[in-house]
Amino acid sequence: MDNNATARGVTPGVNIRRRTRTVSINNADDGEYKVGPGKPPRQHQFKPGQSGNPRGRPKGARGFNALVRDILSEKISVNTKRGSRRMAAIELLLRRSLEIALKGDLRAVALVLSHYRAASPEPPEPVDVGVVAPLTASDEAILQDFLDRAIADLRPAKGEANA
Repeated sequence: MDNNATARGVTPGVNIRRRTRTVSINNADDGEYKVGPGKPPRQHQFKPGQSGNPRGRPKGARGFNALVRDILSEKISVNTKRGSRRMAAIELLLRRSLEIALKGDLRAVALVLSHYRAASPEPPEPVDVGVVAPLTASDEAILQDFLDRAIADLRPAKGEANA
């Protein structure tokens, strides 16, 4: 076991070095070039001015989050007791989740309550520090006993030398 390895925080027997190979390049100014992680061979690197994604993302392509927002904000026709009504898909999902929760489904209850907590965080509770009840004689006796014992614990015993 290498004591130096444990002093450096390295677990003995674990090889943490990555493999690299030295490639001889014909260019006299570069000398040797090490190929390894993040350093591909020169012939496979992008040429100056060349992009790694030449076509790029097509114009008008939309991401996942944009699709989710668009789909959940679409209006859907729903038949209710009062007739047909149009509402956003997300509103319909929340209403349906509430109906299922009210029927007793515990997962739906947890889902609806978590959405409620996220949508309306509770304001912090007000703290009333102005009114403090006066101490009784019994309270004062308890506090005095506590202080006497705490002070006695801090004082060195007669047999102990001061260091």
